[in-house]
Order: sequence, then structure tokens, then C-alpha cells
Amino acid sequence: MLASQIRARALLFVNHWTTVNAGGTALVLKTGITLAQFQAKIDDLSAQISNVENREDERVVLVAQRDGWRSQGRSIMEEWRKATLYQLDGSALIADLPTLPSESASAANVLERYETTLSRWAQIDAATDVPGFTPPLITRTGVTRAQFEARVGDFRSGVLALGSLDDNLSILRSRRDDAAREVKGLFSEYRLAILANYSRNSPFVQTLPTINPPRTGPTPEPVVPSVTPDAAHHTTHATLTASEVASRV
Repeated sequence: MLASQIRARALLFVNHWTTVNAGGTALVLKTGITLAQFQAKIDDLSAQISNVENREDERVVLVAQRDGWRSQGRSIMEEWRKATLYQLDGSALIADLPTLPSESASAANVLERYETTLSRWAQIDAATDVPGFTPPLITRTGVTRAQFEARVGDFRSGVLALGSLDDNLSILRSRRDDAAREVKGLFSEYRLAILANYSRNSPFVQTLPTINPPRTGPTPEPVVPSVTPDAAHHTTHATLTASEVASRV
């Protein structure tokens, strides 16, 4: 079960335990766990689930920001390449011009291309001996090297922030899963305690929650084909009969 499902199921055990305690002596598990302690573990699980959900929501925002900065940087780089090839035609500065990173390139590869572009852009802005070109180089939409550098910085920060968040998420998920396993483990211990302390006909036994949710429906019987050979036509005829459950769906 998922952690959220375990938390939801734990509430059934809390309600049952509360009823048991109201009927007499408060039940304490063999390991010394009381209802209050069980509830505290559920509260801790809820907090761990919230921590993970909050960070996952934050991750969605960071991914959108990172991808936006990456896309903007790529658009500027594309404009820069066109401006460079046009304005510096014939110059050695257009030799081995950095190419655009592919759409599926890793963040490290994209950053490397951007850094190479910034380096070449700096050389171009310092060039004063290219016929017909007056530095600095500005793209068709008016973007300067400084503005591109700022966008690259945003993208780099987004990549680092996302990496840090993913590391933190891994720890938080581990803590959440540990808390969920501990709570679910108490389901079995509680059931054993009830079965040991009350008779089979006791309402406490009759209403005892199960560890896992009941199945949502019966599993259909397998469909068995009936195959009849047709020698006259050198073929066969197959008949499929739906199971009783499947025919009701």
C-alpha cells in the first residue's frame, strides 16, 4: 500500500482501538504501544507525507522555471548564431561556431554550449578589426551578451536548485516510507492482541479491521476457447464464452 493508503487505513484501527478501550481496560500491545502512541506515529506519518507532497509541489515549479530558462537561452543562442554568421561573414570568429544543444540534451551539455557561446560572444564583442562590423554584437531582438549571461545564470541556478531538491526528496521519501512501514506493522500486532484477548464471537473480533483493504471485486474466471476443426474447408472454428463475472461487466 501507498503511505497515504496506510494512513487512511490506520484511522480504522484508531476507531476500533478507541471502542475497545471504552469497553474496559485500555489495551496495550505486547511491545508496550498504547493507543496514544499509535496515534502519535500516525501523526508523524501524516507530517512525513505532507513534507514529501510540499516538496513535490515545489519541484513542479522548479522544473517549469528551469525548462523556461533553458528554452529562453536556446532561443537567444539561435538568434546569436544567425547574427554572428551574418555580421561576421568571412571572419575567423565564425569558425567552429557553437551549435545549438538538442532538445533532449542533458543540463550539463546545455550549460557547456551556453558557456562556449558566452566565451565566443566575448571575443566577438572585443573584435575591432572585422570589416563592416562594429561591436558589440546584439541579436535581432536586442539581446546583449550580458543579458544572455544573466539567463544562463538563471538556468544554472535552476539546475542546481532542482538537484538539491531531488536529493532532499530522496531523504524525505525514505523517512515517509519508514514511518508507513512502522504504522502498518502495528496493524498486525494490534490484530494479534485482539484475537488473543477476545473470543471469536466478540464484536471486537467481528469488526476487527484487516491489514489490507478488501478486494474491490471478484476476479473473472479465465476464458477457455472451444476449437472445432472443419476438415471440409481445411480450417477451424473457435468459440469464446465470457465468464459469469465478465458477462456482467
